[in-house]
Amino acid sequence: MKKALFTAAVLAGLAVLSVASADASTVTYTASIALQPMEIQNGVLSLQKFNASLGTLTSVTIALDTNAQTQFTVTATGATNATGHAYAEISFNLVDPSGIFTADQPQIFVRLPWNKQGNAVYSFSDVKAGTPVVSSVYSKSIGSGDIVYTDSPALSEFTGSDLIDLTLNTVTNTWSTFSTGDGGVTGNTKADAKATVTYTYTAAPVDAVPEPATVALFVGGIGMLVIGQRIRRRSH
Repeated sequence: MKKALFTAAVLAGLAVLSVASADASTVTYTASIALQPMEIQNGVLSLQKFNASLGTLTSVTIALDTNAQTQFTVTATGATNATGHAYAEISFNLVDPSGIFTADQPQIFVRLPWNKQGNAVYSFSDVKAGTPVVSSVYSKSIGSGDIVYTDSPALSEFTGSDLIDLTLNTVTNTWSTFSTGDGGVTGNTKADAKATVTYTYTAAPVDAVPEPATVALFVGGIGMLVIGQRIRRRSH
């Protein structure tokens, strides 16, 4: 009877030592493109792929955050001073190598500058010919929000030990309207961007760390089995 109890204690300890667990976990990586003038064409945002040894990938979440800056220069021509408005807008489009991202996802759009009514307007007046007027620097930050992919092609594309290169392209438009006079408006536009990828996965099973009491039970059970064996040998 005692031997059976000791054996049960040992087996219980071994069972605890071999317990496996699986938890839902996340890991996040980011990559950035520094502020630079004019267009971003084929800008590269390199992100670490998901390491399959961590577990089973269940979703890929992409977010694109940007900052755009524009400064206008108004040049008047002719005898009449120029009055009018200037506009600028910039769109950001993030593309993956396999084309899994759709044309507008993730994509963001920024219009500069913004007035209290939410319209993109830089107003200028009484600009004389031969004396260009430079506006303040208008800036705005905006994000794409979280875009989640759970389909197999996306999970496969973002799994591996190497990096995945996402391509960022921007398109900038600047235009103006004149109510008096004539001339032209140019915009000095700059932009930066940060891509963030979050991997959600089911963690691979790992050996659980036993409680101190379980270790004591395990060691004590083995010890008593050894003592019991010695006593039986002596009795024979």
